Amino acid sequence: MTLLWIVGSSGLLGSSVASAARQRDGWRLWEGHGLDWSLDATSLGVQVRERTESLIRAAGEDRWAIVWAAGAVVPASSQREADAELAAAKSAFRAIAETVVASPPRTASRGAILLASSAGGVYAGSADPPFTEDTAPVPTSPYGHLKLAMERTLATVAGTAGIPTVIARIANLYGPGQDLGKQQGLISHLAKSRYGLATTSIYVPLDTLRDYLHVDDAAELVLGALELAAEHGGVTTKILCSGSSATISTLLKIVSQVTHGRARVVLGASDLAARQATDLRLRSTVWPELDQREFRGLAEGISTAANDVLAAVQSGRV
Repeated sequence: MTLLWIVGSSGLLGSSVASAARQRDGWRLWEGHGLDWSLDATSLGVQVRERTESLIRAAGEDRWAIVWAAGAVVPASSQREADAELAAAKSAFRAIAETVVASPPRTASRGAILLASSAGGVYAGSADPPFTEDTAPVPTSPYGHLKLAMERTLATVAGTAGIPTVIARIANLYGPGQDLGKQQGLISHLAKSRYGLATTSIYVPLDTLRDYLHVDDAAELVLGALELAAEHGGVTTKILCSGSSATISTLLKIVSQVTHGRARVVLGASDLAARQATDLRLRSTVWPELDQREFRGLAEGISTAANDVLAAVQSGRV
């Protein structure tokens, strides 16, 4: 049995991982242990240390795992916002590692940590797609530099502590539960503009290629990656993706098909476009056994996301 703490459990990925864990044999959730994000980095580290100690005690002789899926910074965020989030993450990761080192023997080997990073962020300026785990990361925005710095910090401190660790570089996530207040999640924002009064602005070419991964598929990959990390140990970088890509033009067509109407879209120009790669195809070569599964097709996945947005519009939540 593995006791799982999800940091960021109310977010798109975190909530889906929680749902998947409830339905997966051998997993149980450690719930009700959120963090106070209003704290400064040092105080947050103290709180994370206390939470980690409690998690290890609660797990006893069972395995324990942490999924770090928290974060408020998006591709449009400023350097100042990214710096603040990085300081908090560094303090938290060090607190986890130091707590494990100070714990009884075998605590580290019974645990595992997964960081939800961003393939789009770290490979934004990389060359020769499709990008794999062997591709040199070249971030082009504060968001991308933040994700890469978080990866390197966790890999260093958790690796030194002997905690099996997964750096999960995740493709473009979509699906039910997207926070429509954030400036990310194109598919849900297209659905919002189809059903609501908003207009979606698109600042990149319509032939821009992205790998879109449904959040429920991502959640299963996250749990599977943690199981493989526990088996293999060490620090592993793994791209979580569907392995297929689509253009924005294709998304617009599918949204129109599944919602029987057209999204209200405005094409424009923005400095943010310079931070976006035109071709972000992805292919994972690490732990290929994890990818031997049926991924949701775009039409099915977009339908679930659109229905979720429609329900939010009808209830007045959006």
